[in-house]
Amino acid sequence: DIFQTLRKLNRETGLSILVAEQNSAVALRYADHATVLENGVSVLSGTAADLRQREDIRALYLGQQPTPAAKSSHLHAVA
Repeated sequence: DIFQTLRKLNRETGLSILVAEQNSAVALRYADHATVLENGVSVLSGTAADLRQREDIRALYLGQQPTPAAKSSHLHAVA
């Protein structure tokens, strides 16, 4: 799998790798850091682990249902 190969290359050489991936679940599984784009605009950035824990990200991009207590799922542009 290409993502395992890229991860191995990163770990062995320290090389930074930029990947544009439509499958958010796959991207967040392999990334150390991620940026969420909406219509080409960066709306959220952080560690992949932090983004996987966000309920709005899980609902909007990972196909999981939000809990009733979830806050608004609208993301705002990062500075």
